[in-house]
Amino acid sequence: MYIFHGSEAAGLDLITREIPIILENFNTVGHLPVSMRWDWSEKMLSNVLRDGWFVNTPVGNYGNAESVMDHKHHLCRMIELYYPKYMHVTMKEMSDVHDNPESIVHAMINDVRRDLNPRFNKKSYAIFDADKEYAESVAARMLLQGEPDRMEAWGEYREKSSVASKEFSGLDKLCVMWKCVSFVENGQYDYPDFQAYWNYWPLDKVKETLPPIISQAYEQDLWPRILRLRS
Repeated sequence: MYIFHGSEAAGLDLITREIPIILENFNTVGHLPVSMRWDWSEKMLSNVLRDGWFVNTPVGNYGNAESVMDHKHHLCRMIELYYPKYMHVTMKEMSDVHDNPESIVHAMINDVRRDLNPRFNKKSYAIFDADKEYAESVAARMLLQGEPDRMEAWGEYREKSSVASKEFSGLDKLCVMWKCVSFVENGQYDYPDFQAYWNYWPLDKVKETLPPIISQAYEQDLWPRILRLRS
């Protein structure tokens, strides 16, 4: 059953036709009481795997891809490790909420639930970043209808208007590199297995494009380990 009308239905048309499971998820959530929607999304995120591990590395093929829920927990550990305490609450609130729309807005690829990666997974679906972002904004309104504090954290994260939100956005982009280093250091994979990521996040690009605290953490902590692994 379609639950959207007017401009909202038009905005969702392409992505739900291309990836029908998104419409199924919207319908499921739309029939839930408002008070149950957040818990539904939390459970679902344990089953949605991060697409980048399948597209850019062999990790997904060996069943080691992290779930979106794993990613949220990893971000919280990174926040505690690298950020001053006065930023912890705000950044953890963003970690808590930022990916929950992916409980609705994800794809089913070879019977595996995977988050959307439009720029790097064009083989699996033909959508644009704007399609994903619009669908996620609708999903956030549905999931957070009874969660005003979480809705505020979501808005701050999306607007990237504060120092904390800019730092969190940088951390969210870069945390995958800590995972790559850990995989190689633990002997689970080889350095070339993550060549796509080494190429995408060289030190110069990190320093030029990402905010100060996470850039400094990358340069001082992770980059020397990457150089050791490369040599």
